[in-house]
Amino acid sequence: MATAAELTVAQQMTALRENAALLGWQLQEIDCISFVVGFTAHDETGYWCKVLCYGYPAKPPAWH
Repeated sequence: MATAAELTVAQQMTALRENAALLGWQLQEIDCISFVVGFTAHDETGYWCKVLCYGYPAKPPAWH
């Protein structure tokens, strides 16, 4: 049975994929509650964040 975090993230992932594509971000889904997002700052510095959604939505996602 899926957890609340898995169901919530799955529901919001479609919008995240669309927004990432519009913004030119790179998105790599690791599993049903974690993903990596890559983006470039205005000064052309590249950033990668690993996002862990354990306990979401009761607890905010952890960005590493």
